[in-house]
Amino acid sequence: MLDYEYWHQFETLHVWEIAALLARIDPRRMPDATDENGDALELADEIRMLKSAVSAGTLVAVPISAALDNRTEITVKSLLPWLRARGHHDLADGLQNPATETVMGTKWTPAKLAELESFRKTHGTKETSERFKISTARIRQLLPGGTEASGPTLEDCWNKRPL
Repeated sequence: MLDYEYWHQFETLHVWEIAALLARIDPRRMPDATDENGDALELADEIRMLKSAVSAGTLVAVPISAALDNRTEITVKSLLPWLRARGHHDLADGLQNPATETVMGTKWTPAKLAELESFRKTHGTKETSERFKISTARIRQLLPGGTEASGPTLEDCWNKRPL
């Protein structure tokens, strides 16, 4: 049984750890892992598949310029859709951290969304965009129906126009 509580706390995982997880083995137990014949577990195919996906750009390795080996770290953010596309939904779901809310592919914790909303209420969307280094359209996606900093609205201007 895989201990997802442990593994979903990481933002990156090593290639060999992901290979073990694909084989339904907890990487922390790899020295004891054997196949049905009692031989040491071989993960060469899983490792080759992962390295191939990194080389093709499907998976994101960090740092990007590092030589590709079994200790190469892959971002979980790129790993989750890759796993789902290959039918490993249970593993992807287990590695998804439930304490983190995913909005449009970027992880925004409830605390970070509250900070974004609070800043937007007092400073407006443009200043919020500059402070958080995201577009105004992205802010509107994250905070639909949010309020801008106080100021005249189009309705206010329309109702106060001279007749």
